[in-house]
Amino acid sequence: MISMKAVPVHHVVRRNHDVRDPLGLRTKTAIFPTHILVPLASFGGVMRTAGIVLGMAAVIAASAGCSAGADRGGTATETVTIAVREDPGSLDPHKTSRSSAFELARFAYDSLVHVDSTGKVVSGLASTWTPSGTSHTFTLKKGVTCADGSPITATLVADNLKFASNPANGSPLLGLSIPAKLKVAGDDTAGTVTTDTKAPVAFFLEGLATVPIVCKAGMSDRNSLTGKTLGSGPYVLTAAVPNDRYTYRLRDGYAWGPGGVSTHHLPKTVIFRVVENETTTANLLLSRDVNIGSVAGPDRDRLSTQGLFRHDVRNIDGEIFYNQAPGRATADERVRRALTMALDLRAIGKVLTGGYDSQPTGMITLEPRVCTADTVTGNLPTHDASAAKALLEEAGWKVGERGVRQKEGKSLSLDLLTSTEQNRATASELAIEQWKAIGAEVKPIPKIPAEINATLFDTAAWDISWSPLQAQLPSQLVPFLSGPPPSKGGTNFAHLDNAEYEKAAAQAGTLPGAAGCDLWAKAEAALIKHADVVPYVGKVYPVWGRGYSFESTAFGLVPTSLQPRAS
Repeated sequence: MISMKAVPVHHVVRRNHDVRDPLGLRTKTAIFPTHILVPLASFGGVMRTAGIVLGMAAVIAASAGCSAGADRGGTATETVTIAVREDPGSLDPHKTSRSSAFELARFAYDSLVHVDSTGKVVSGLASTWTPSGTSHTFTLKKGVTCADGSPITATLVADNLKFASNPANGSPLLGLSIPAKLKVAGDDTAGTVTTDTKAPVAFFLEGLATVPIVCKAGMSDRNSLTGKTLGSGPYVLTAAVPNDRYTYRLRDGYAWGPGGVSTHHLPKTVIFRVVENETTTANLLLSRDVNIGSVAGPDRDRLSTQGLFRHDVRNIDGEIFYNQAPGRATADERVRRALTMALDLRAIGKVLTGGYDSQPTGMITLEPRVCTADTVTGNLPTHDASAAKALLEEAGWKVGERGVRQKEGKSLSLDLLTSTEQNRATASELAIEQWKAIGAEVKPIPKIPAEINATLFDTAAWDISWSPLQAQLPSQLVPFLSGPPPSKGGTNFAHLDNAEYEKAAAQAGTLPGAAGCDLWAKAEAALIKHADVVPYVGKVYPVWGRGYSFESTAFGLVPTSLQPRAS
């Protein structure tokens, strides 16, 4: 998959200023094996850069809880431990590209606004905001302070946004959560922050929800942020042991969380502990040494009967892309449709997910979804081997030696780029047999995530890819589904050229939020209908809670949502 954060290994997309690693696949991540997670917000309709996506649902699924002595009596304790699948490294929230670091940042830092579990933008540091054309005016809440006692001022917030949007600072947030060179002004007397994007930005507020606001001491000394927190969030870091655990203490008087929630119900201490093995997480949950943890594989069956709180994170697990570069057989839509129709996608999906399959209704599955239209039903080519053979005949591919089709002296021999993960290898074998039945000779090319990234964006030596794109907003997909290919400085790795998609996406990109959803649906349907993209199976990644319930979104676990419960 094309994913940027995985439990086995996911790939997250965020801007890392490395054109040879545009998806950040060299960074070990947290939840969905072999997927490409795209940027949280692609501004200006078509974003030509990619990076690493932090704080998506992958972050949540990447969280596993394990807390020594927690919940032994079946009731909540004052300590909750959330295990992450990787060490966060630097804790600078404007400079990191690791999902676990972004997850930790949500506990120590606030943003101007938040996005709740329904997809609604709610208050954060700003109590209200007023749009006017391409500008927004945010009125800050009064009395907000940092953990060190210093105030959150309009000037400070403006400085944060300027830092993240300045290309010279190399922030992974640039182009993903915030547009480049955003015009920002802070008025401390009025307590307002005014922004101007100069051009329409489809999901501007949703992007700002992922921009942490760093306090004055941290802005003055960026190096101090690598190992400590300097924010206004509900928790403050008190101890850090790299590659082991990070301990956070609840602040007194915090009252400006999402929607203005209080903190009386929150645990006094939150410990993030690095736990890489999913089976270990399951064992710790069962032994009551874990509070919150993601277990998505077979070990989930052991947990499902224990009365634990469960939150499901949904993602695309199976999605096919065909290389449409000039000279490739798959540049022909008839060949793409034939290859798709040859497959029993339901059976392959069950193998791919280990039996934990779900049927996707579109390319966007990460919650909360702003746009929810079903773009798959009626557009995805259906399984019909006979019709697939007829399409290949129509395209000039005739059965030749060994049953392999040929055209103009060239065999229909294709390379399938897939991962080394066992379920994917088995699913690939099934697909290859079904392609063989229609005369296509397909060879599997199993690679680890970093090698998949290099193949898609450097060598382009592939015909079929099984790496799905993961995103929470349709605008995030645009630079991967249109525009220049990697060889010309873009990220359109499959060389897609769908005029209907580009027209609808360009129109949708000028509309704010949900106002563009009908056009985004039209754009996405055009890709699926022409077999440019084949989203065929999803998977549910459960996040389990022992002693606490919680909310999570594609932006991460909501710290202020932690609620004691018996389990």
